[in-house]
Amino acid sequence: MKKLQIFKIFILILMLSFSGSILKSQDFKKANSLFNNKAYRYASLEYIRISYATKDINVKANAEYCRAICLRLLGENKQALLSLSQINLFFLKNEIRIKIIYEKMLNFLILKDYSNIEMLISKSKFYFKNKEEYKILLPWYILALNSQSKFKKAQEELKYLIQTSDIGEPKKKLLYKELKNIYSKKYPIRLKSPKTAKLLSTFIPGSGSIYNGDVFRGIMTFGVCTSSLYFGIYEMYYKYYFTGYFVGINIFAKSYFKGQSSIEKRVEIKNEKKINAFNYKCISIMEKIKKNKPTIEK
Repeated sequence: MKKLQIFKIFILILMLSFSGSILKSQDFKKANSLFNNKAYRYASLEYIRISYATKDINVKANAEYCRAICLRLLGENKQALLSLSQINLFFLKNEIRIKIIYEKMLNFLILKDYSNIEMLISKSKFYFKNKEEYKILLPWYILALNSQSKFKKAQEELKYLIQTSDIGEPKKKLLYKELKNIYSKKYPIRLKSPKTAKLLSTFIPGSGSIYNGDVFRGIMTFGVCTSSLYFGIYEMYYKYYFTGYFVGINIFAKSYFKGQSSIEKRVEIKNEKKINAFNYKCISIMEKIKKNKPTIEK
């Protein structure tokens, strides 16, 4: 009798686990359908439900990974990283682990958190003994190095991608030549310091813009500030306080403080444009190395 009861319990547990696995597969189907229909918010909620429902670490990791993609596509990169940080990479299958690290690196790149990309690369050397798996992560790493003006290291990594590719020697020679042209100068891109620009603008209005390469804007800012200040002092000296203050000093204050508040942002935007233009040159080389082209996979 006892044996019969144990057997019934065993069958019941087996049936529940089997029905649970069917339910999970149906949930993934539903979540993936929402994702394909670009309903990323609802899809992310479905992936959370799958993550909490399963005890399988690989299924949980895959659900969190899919959720992170949804959050990235919604522009919530910090939340995506938070979702990915809950995953323990150590016991996962290699194919899932590499997808998660890849997604992490992409989010860090979007957030311009380059130090964490370098940390992930150093960790991935421990996780991936197979060089082909490690090479998949290198494109984002190269872009991050360029963004930090670490051109020598970026050149070495890009050269390694060319060396280890199977594109044939004639094509390799052409890519080496292209690589040499891109990194021919000691500083391929010269970035400006936002703090220096602000400091210059503090003492001489418009000088920060000239330092940033916006010469016309800088001259105009200097002209408006000096002429309005002179006009304000002149009017107040002759006791025309209303026009001196509300026209002269008011225009000076607006021009001066507006230039102060916007100069750092303008320098950062110009730096970003320079970095992106340079990175596109590197991406063109990566695209020619078919296996190492940076692509986004779900």
